[in-house]
Parts: sequence; structure tokens; C-alpha cells
Amino acid sequence: MGNCPQRKRSVREGDEDVLLKGQSETSQRSAAEKMLRVQFVTLGSGVAAEVLLSSRTTVRELRDSVSTVLGLPLENQRLVCGTVVLDDDCTTLCDLDLVARDVVEITVVHCSAQQALSGGQGSSLLLWDLQQRKLSKRLGGSLGSDAEAVHCLSVDWATLRALCGSGSNLHLWDLKQSSVLRTFSGHRGSVHCLSVDWAGKQAMSGCASGGICTWSLEASKPSQCNLTGEAPVLSLAAFWKGRRAWTGSGDCTLKLWNMCSLEVLREFRGHLGPVLCLSADWSSMRGLSGAGDGTLRLWDLESGESELFSVSDGHRGPVICVDADWTSARAVSGGFDGTLRLWNLESRDIILEFQGHKTHVFCVALDWPSGRVLSGAEGFTAEDPSTLKIWSLVRCKEPKAFAVEELRAPAGTGIGSSRCVAVNWTARLGS
Repeated sequence: MGNCPQRKRSVREGDEDVLLKGQSETSQRSAAEKMLRVQFVTLGSGVAAEVLLSSRTTVRELRDSVSTVLGLPLENQRLVCGTVVLDDDCTTLCDLDLVARDVVEITVVHCSAQQALSGGQGSSLLLWDLQQRKLSKRLGGSLGSDAEAVHCLSVDWATLRALCGSGSNLHLWDLKQSSVLRTFSGHRGSVHCLSVDWAGKQAMSGCASGGICTWSLEASKPSQCNLTGEAPVLSLAAFWKGRRAWTGSGDCTLKLWNMCSLEVLREFRGHLGPVLCLSADWSSMRGLSGAGDGTLRLWDLESGESELFSVSDGHRGPVICVDADWTSARAVSGGFDGTLRLWNLESRDIILEFQGHKTHVFCVALDWPSGRVLSGAEGFTAEDPSTLKIWSLVRCKEPKAFAVEELRAPAGTGIGSSRCVAVNWTARLGS
């Protein structure tokens, strides 16, 4: 392939040893031109295809062949020969000492791609390939006369379905077919938050008019609603097995709900601004919330007591989004000031600060095992042409410098803010 470096050698005239070595290399190159029977083997199915390839074929050419013969996209392939994972595109079959074999078996492992789905302005959904760092497809763009930004979404990566809130409606998407399967109506205001139980085919949502509703994903109308609230419901976490939900409101309060009756079980007070984001650990009955007053609080969901995070290290403006890894006692928050902060949940002190976005950070997704955070910000600016960034949690040499990768859309697509995001960090092994 053109991207693979060519090996160059210089031979000193009259040097017998070098000439002999050159003759040996010529012989090896001749042997490398041998044609090999290559069998593509899939897990659980045996030999899926057999092709005749030169032993000078590179891994990249091998991957192209798999794509052509088996129809498996490059980003979904993992190739293995014996115990060797073929991850260097420039390696040839000759380099792997396979020339002497009559038949070469290459095991093809089907992996789901590392993907992200973001919601933005104009009711558009954007599907991103995290490995290629590029936009895979754009879905929607206008869903009715009340088309607004997508404020919330949830994805079932196993079936590639997504539920998103746009305007006063929810929309169930088939990401494979790029089509809306069902539209749900019942809210009186813009839908700002939702939670989905994909296995149970049910969902819960909150809206700007103060109402909350529960839904069956197989019906277009809500199962039940409580529309008596006056303050906007801005954030939501649901405990489906325990039939409990925790919401944050525009009146600075949080509420614990009985999901069966939609009655308020407990009200939490402590913030001095609208509660814009939250995360809950139902196994320990703890919750984390961020608000318009620029603070984060850690709550005991049984007693209603809370502990304030370090104010001196906090955001310089509203805390818009938060995600927590409760096992590692870590959380990451994004704010109106364009920064992200990594927190220790036990000490409630800041660990790291991320600077790079030039506009408000609307959404974050933390993957602690791989040490990565994906963040989404407000629309494009000349200084910040990318609304999505992937950060490494490993500190670089400079105190506030971190490895960061940007996900950019092609020019002219008119894509604006990234208001919400769902991420499939781990590639799954498939058949």
C-alpha cells in the first residue's frame, strides 16, 4: 500500500559480503511472490471464503479483501492469524513466515464499532465513528413545525435504536435504516430529559412545563403523566427495578418519585440555582447533582442530606452536565465556562481541569476503564470548529495539557451544537 514505508538499502561496490547478502534478499523476494490459498474463518461458522493472494499481500490489502468478499466494513474487523493479532496494516503475509504453508487461515472477528450518537439543533442526530474520528451519518434535521434542538437521548447499541426528545415530542429511531419508528406525544413543553428501560420497552421523560410522563415504547401515547408541576423538569435518573426516579427542577429542588403512581416521595433542597444535571447510584442510594449556581452536591437519597463540592475549584458559571463512575469514585462535569473538571467523589475535591472548548459544554460521557471522556459543546466558532472532543485522563507534561482528539463534520454540513450524547465505548465481539 502507498502508506507503508519502503525499505531502502545502499550497497558498497566491491563488498562481497554485501553482494552475497543482496543475492539472498533477491531469493527471498522471489519466494515472497508465491501465491497462497487464504481461508477466512469466522467464529462458530468455520471457513466463510477462500481466496488466492500473493504472500506479499499487506494486512491492509487483506482487510480490503475481507470487506469485499464477506461484506464486513473495515471498522468492524479484527483479523487474527494463529495467536497473532494483525493490527499493523503494513505487515505482509511473508513477514509472518507463512510462505511455507499450503493454506493460510485468517480468523475474522466481527466487532461492533466504537460509536457515539449526539443530538443537536434542528432535531438532527449525528452518528460518529470514534475509531475513524469522523461523522458516519446524519439523521433527521427537521421533525415537524416545532423542530427544536435534541436535548436528550438514549441508545440501545445492541439493536441500534435510539429515543430522543425534540420539541414536545419523543422520537424512536432505527439507526440502521435512518428512519423514525414511532413518535410519542403528550408533553406540553419541550422534552429536556429522559431515561429508557430497553429490555422492559418503557421510558420516562420530563419537560419544560413541569410535567413527567412514563411510556410504553410500543404505544404513541403516555402510560401516565403528572402534569401538575410548575417548574421545568431539567434532569432525570430512573431506577427501573426499584420503580423510583430522581429529577432536578428549575425551582432549585430535586424530587424522588414513585414511578408507579408518579407521586413525590421526597424533596431535596440545597442548590441556589436550577438543577441542570444529575447522576444516581441506586445500589448505595447516592446521587450527584450540578446546578445553575455553579456547584455540585453529593446526596444521600434516603436521608436527603448533601455535601457540597469544593467551591474554590468549581466551575465559573452553571454546571450543565455530569457523569459519574461510582465504582472508582470519580465524576466529570462540564460547565457554562467551557471547561471540564474531574472530581474525587470521596473527598469532593478536583483532580484535573480540562480546557479546550471555547463555548459552553453541554454533555459529557466518562469511560473510566479506558481513561477517556467525550464532551460536546455549543455550536461551531472560528476558534473551536469541533463541537465534540475526546480527552485522555492521563496528564501530559504541561500542568493543564491533555491529549485531545476532535470529531469534525465535513465542511458545509451546517451542524451546530452538541446538546446530548450517548457513547458505545467498547467494541463487542460478534459472530
